[in-house]
Amino acid sequence: MEDIETISGTIDKVSEIATAIASAVEQQTVANSEISVNFQTAAKNTAEVSSGMTHIRDKTETTRLAAEGITSEAFGFKRQVDQLRTDVKAFFDKVLAG
Repeated sequence: MEDIETISGTIDKVSEIATAIASAVEQQTVANSEISVNFQTAAKNTAEVSSGMTHIRDKTETTRLAAEGITSEAFGFKRQVDQLRTDVKAFFDKVLAG
């Protein structure tokens, strides 16, 4: 009878250990699922930031090109104004000279 009680006690202990292991495995599965969700969220956010940075880079390049165009036009306009000033002065010099 004592052997049966010993075996029964051992079986109970093994059952408790198996239950504890099953609980730990379940907790680990939940933790792994949360980690996976967090990694997916981080990857999505990283992709969105990268896309935003690409958009900003593209807009910056567009702005730079526009600024270069405006600068070029401004220099062209200045040359025309300078030429007009020279032509007007020459005209008035001729008129005054007579």
